[in-house]
Amino acid sequence: MSTNRIPGSFDISGPVVDGDYVSEKMDTAYERAYVNIRFFDDNGDDVAPGAGTVVVQASPDGVNFYSVLNGSFNAADAYLSTRSTPYFEGPAVSIRVTLAGVTVATGFRATAQRY
Repeated sequence: MSTNRIPGSFDISGPVVDGDYVSEKMDTAYERAYVNIRFFDDNGDDVAPGAGTVVVQASPDGVNFYSVLNGSFNAADAYLSTRSTPYFEGPAVSIRVTLAGVTVATGFRATAQRY
C-alpha cells in the first residue's frame, strides 16, 4: 500500500513477503531522492531482519525500472550506520522495492524523500 505523507515524501508499505512493491505515482517536479526502509514485527515495533535482500529501483515512466545508487543490500544490514542509503537523480514517477528471503520482520515501510 502506498500513501502520500508530506509533499515530496512517498511511502510503500506492506507485509514482508517475496516480491515487488511499487509506489503510487510520484510528482516529477523533484530532481533527487533518498529511499529509507524500516522493518517491523507483528506488534509494529522496529525489528532488524535476520537475512534476505532488498533492491530499490526507480522508473521514469512507470513501466521500466532502473537501478539506483546503493539500491541493493542485505536486509540484515538495513540499520547499519555504514550502509549507504539508496539514492537517485532525475525524473521518476515511481519506485519499486523488491524483497527476497527477508526473515524475522513481518512488515516494512520504504520512504522516498524527493527534493
